[in-house]
Amino acid sequence: MVRKKEFLYNWDDVPVIVDLPYAAWVLGVTPETVRKECCRGNIKAFKVADVYWRIRKDDLMAYTMGGGVSK
Repeated sequence: MVRKKEFLYNWDDVPVIVDLPYAAWVLGVTPETVRKECCRGNIKAFKVADVYWRIRKDDLMAYTMGGGVSK
């Protein structure tokens, strides 16, 4: 696994698809908060094997920039 930097300076450094802990690091919240936002539909995400949440970088950017789900 790639070692995460202390701060995110550039969206180009973010992988195309991220997991909950990485998204939580980017947002500065806990993974549980990100999971709840995904369940509520506030962050557009998908599940892998019906267990693991994954979020596309574009959807994470849309959430942070606009505060909502990307269209």
